[in-house]
Amino acid sequence: MRKVVVAGFVAFGLLAGCDSSEIYVSKSATDKTIMVPAGLSPVAKAIKETFRSAGWKTFVTGGSVQTSGSGGAYVNINTKAKYPARYAAWTDSRQVDYCLFPPSPQIRYDISIVDNISGEEVAAFNGVACGSKLAKKLEETLEPFL
Repeated sequence: MRKVVVAGFVAFGLLAGCDSSEIYVSKSATDKTIMVPAGLSPVAKAIKETFRSAGWKTFVTGGSVQTSGSGGAYVNINTKAKYPARYAAWTDSRQVDYCLFPPSPQIRYDISIVDNISGEEVAAFNGVACGSKLAKKLEETLEPFL
C-alpha cells in the first residue's frame, strides 16, 4: 500500500509539472524601451505581454549600422550599431514536457536582457514553467527591473 501511495505522489508530481528558476538583476531600468523577440512562441509572447503591460515601448526589429567620419589624407571612419531601444531581450527556450493542470507545454527558458548602450547584461534568468503560467512568472521575476 505504501508503494502505491508513493508512486501516486511521484506520478502526480510528474503530471502536474513544477516551476523553478534562477534570477540575476543588476539594476533597475533607466529607459522603458526594449527590443523583443519576434513571433508567438510561449516565451516571446510572455516577454511582450510582460513589458507592454508594464508600460514599455517594444520593438521587434530596427537595429541598424551607422557609419560616420571623414576621408582624406587620414581616414577616420567609425561604424557602430544603432538600436531603437535601450535594452534587448535575448531568449532561448524549448518544450521539455507537458503540464496537465492547466494543460499547456512545460517550457525550459533562458532569458537575458542587455543594455544596448553599454553592452552590459542587466538581467538574466532561466527556469522551467508551464506555458500558461509563464507571463505571470516573468512579471514576478522582472519586478525589480521593470
